[in-house]
Amino acid sequence: YDVNYSYHHTDEAYAYSEPNPPCPTPGTGAPCGPTTITATVPVNQHEITGDWVMTMRMPHIRPFLLLGGGVLVDAPGPGAVTATTSIMSCGTGPSPCGTTETTSQIATETVTKGVFQYGVGVDMTVRPRVALRFQFRGNLFRAPDVTKAFTATGKFTQEVQPMVGVSFRF
Repeated sequence: YDVNYSYHHTDEAYAYSEPNPPCPTPGTGAPCGPTTITATVPVNQHEITGDWVMTMRMPHIRPFLLLGGGVLVDAPGPGAVTATTSIMSCGTGPSPCGTTETTSQIATETVTKGVFQYGVGVDMTVRPRVALRFQFRGNLFRAPDVTKAFTATGKFTQEVQPMVGVSFRF
């Protein structure tokens, strides 16, 4: 069995687009074309998992497979997050349409969710109970939702991470 803690930094990108009718008449100021809202949220992801490890014992090297689960904690980074709204409208003058961009601050929150984990790798013995670990690990979890400014998809997503670390056997 393994107990793991890992940390990595990621950026969560959010986007929303709303269709508007084509520009009816220049000079009306009416919205035309799509309205889009985008934001990028820097997130620190903490992963705490427990895994069942199937291993082959060989001198100084141990190939392994792992399956397990745990929790992911997505904690937005410090500082304000800005959303950018782009609206196309029927303007005045020689150009019938123009784009207006506005920015606004959006609230973020820490989210904790379950994760299913799988992986493959090899431990290379350095000392009797210490090994260097090289592995590819996959996580399957619901898509993060660290801001309520956008509708959550609720869909499952997967990430695969190459990992290097130190393994201690007790």
